[in-house]
Amino acid sequence: MIGQQPDQFHERRKGMRTRYVTTVFLSFPDGQEQLEGGLQDISLFGMYVGTDRQVAIATICSIRIVISARHSRLILDDLQGKVVRQDANGLGIRFAAKLEWYVLFNIYTHFSIEHRDQDAVPPSEPPDSGGR
Repeated sequence: MIGQQPDQFHERRKGMRTRYVTTVFLSFPDGQEQLEGGLQDISLFGMYVGTDRQVAIATICSIRIVISARHSRLILDDLQGKVVRQDANGLGIRFAAKLEWYVLFNIYTHFSIEHRDQDAVPPSEPPDSGGR
């Protein structure tokens, strides 16, 4: 059928996703080394992290998301999640609780890594001191 995907690709996401590219760190309770990946998209319920690392489905993780602007960083940490999907390009993570800070990703999309240099506001010009 044209325009439909096979059943195994049926969309199961509950919430709207926001494309947002930034750095994510995943830590695992069993002492595995920390994984650094690239956030690709995020929703109220979960996120997709680009990585070539293999992590077992149902693995619990602690999450830290770093939102970098030109002159500052905002770090969201103390987030908990579980790996619910894995493919060749990355991991699907479901949050243990709804992401309270989700609205930030919709407001600050211009701070994402792929846009921050293009959209950065140049520093203000100093006031004209030419005694007019």
